[in-house]
Amino acid sequence: MLTDVRHTGTLTAIDDMKFAPLPMTVKRFVVMCLACFDTPTETQHKVRQEFGIVMSRQGVQKYDPTKPSGASLSAELRTLFTQTRERFIDELEKLPLAHRATRLRKLESVYDEAREKGNLKVALGALSAAAREMQPFEFQDVDSADPDNAEESE
Repeated sequence: MLTDVRHTGTLTAIDDMKFAPLPMTVKRFVVMCLACFDTPTETQHKVRQEFGIVMSRQGVQKYDPTKPSGASLSAELRTLFTQTRERFIDELEKLPLAHRATRLRKLESVYDEAREKGNLKVALGALSAAAREMQPFEFQDVDSADPDNAEESE
């Protein structure tokens, strides 16, 4: 027998070590969660809530074609993963908060409002968040960065 399914109240535990077959609906759900960058643990909890099935993290990882354990994933589920991930990334790019300029404007609003109300802790938090947001960028003093200006001042 290939499956070991134990019923515990409303939950069904499937022993992944014996490769219990999951319904295609559950497989598709797992693939879509992983394609949206959910962790195996998050996906595990969602499967338990949605379908009442307990899966191991290793069992979930078998449905991620970007991992070595997902190398044998069927072509159908691999295609679903790719399409779902592409749609997810496209949707993320459409969100205003996905853009640095929008986030900085919001932080500036928080800073201004906190300063007006005298809430220095929040104002400093907004400044700190803005600094973290700009961390990948380096600022240079225009005068010291331009070698022509350096010669003129001597």
